[in-house]
Amino acid sequence: MRRHPFLISLCITAITWLLFTMSEHSDYPLELRVEWSGYDSARYAVVYADSVLPLMVNSDCFQAIDRHFSARNKSLVINVQGDTVIKVNSDLFSLISNQLMFKGSVSIRSKVDTIAFHVTERSSRAFVPQLRNVQFNFAPQYGLSGLPVMSPDTVWLYGDSLSLSKISDIFTAPDTINNIADSMSVALRLEPNWKDYRDIRSSAELVHIYLPVQRMAQLTLRVPVAFHGELGSRKVKLYPDHVNVTLWVPQQEYDNITSEHLHAVVEYDAATSSYELPVAVKNFPSCARIKQITPSTVQYVILQ
Repeated sequence: MRRHPFLISLCITAITWLLFTMSEHSDYPLELRVEWSGYDSARYAVVYADSVLPLMVNSDCFQAIDRHFSARNKSLVINVQGDTVIKVNSDLFSLISNQLMFKGSVSIRSKVDTIAFHVTERSSRAFVPQLRNVQFNFAPQYGLSGLPVMSPDTVWLYGDSLSLSKISDIFTAPDTINNIADSMSVALRLEPNWKDYRDIRSSAELVHIYLPVQRMAQLTLRVPVAFHGELGSRKVKLYPDHVNVTLWVPQQEYDNITSEHLHAVVEYDAATSSYELPVAVKNFPSCARIKQITPSTVQYVILQ
């Protein structure tokens, strides 16, 4: 087999020249995609946003090839709160290098001085979410020891003012929470009635209800009944004038709750023909639940 030293030498020279050329630094264009995040997309509508940042990256050819394949599926992510104009300077170049993890020694310059993100604020309306169609089932001898707390306590809807005017309230979707035996926070989905209007966005689609729960004990107290009604100078006599009120109370509060903490009343209406009035307990500790009032009605006699 004949050898061709000239051709071999030529190939070696060409490869050496190619490697040397590719190792030299030159400017290579890079169209970098830009993604904007962090802003409240329910509250703001995007009017204009730069989606591409044209760059010139100075590096060797090997790095440019690597960058072409590694960066084409990546984007520069910029966090903003609202309307923003960003200067393309060394701080932004540092962010680009960190996010895209450029290898080797590179320098970056831009073909533009700024990139912009412009939004407009939608019309808004505040709603207090209402707890509806949710069944809380407690384990035996457990119950609420205080008032449930909803978070957030306000939900904002954003959109066209005409669409917003057609929504009267916001409430929870049907749900059932079973076997509650400890204090807990429950996530409840809101009924998305605003989705009937395509232009409306909500600040929240879930609310959390904190339920303060304690083991309960049954407590029965003898409570005097107060009479409410207009009788002029006349007096009234109730039969009986006391009722037994049975409550569920937290065990640690059992010895602290007395009949003085309860206010049982009957409401008199001169137009009624009945001589029996239903008893209602108007005031009682928030940690307690009324189980039963015995008797549930009392009779009255008006004294002349």
